[in-house]
Amino acid sequence: MVTYHSYNNAWKHTRKHRVSNSKVRNLRESDFQILYRDLLKAGVGNSTIVLLNKVHNVVMKFGCKEDYVRYNFAHEALKGFTLAPSTRKALTIKQQQGFLDFIKQDSQFDHMYNVVHFMLETAIRISEMAALTIHDIDFEHGILTVNKQYLA
Repeated sequence: MVTYHSYNNAWKHTRKHRVSNSKVRNLRESDFQILYRDLLKAGVGNSTIVLLNKVHNVVMKFGCKEDYVRYNFAHEALKGFTLAPSTRKALTIKQQQGFLDFIKQDSQFDHMYNVVHFMLETAIRISEMAALTIHDIDFEHGILTVNKQYLA
């Protein structure tokens, strides 16, 4: 499901761009660079641009294999491109407590309190949480083993 949403999000950002509506044989490295630059200016995240470059690479590689193009112009399109480092800001303890208080008091979300509390305390990801089984918990030693994740 995560992969689907990632690709769908990337497609939403590019479907109206000139590059997305060009024939593979007409694309050059500069076309990909223009696309990536335009996406950066539009506020699209680094991971989406890197994902798009991977997709473009595969398409162009296939184009080479099938003799539509002689060179994979997407291959080095990100070279020399400066992608700003993405930063994530963690919730403060006060913000976490406020979030938990909200969930506990809201009739729509109160049933999720224990799950959210557990996730905040352990820093476990949703996909890891969804994959947990009773066999991952050592009740005797108080140890939780996280060694898989659920990917839809």
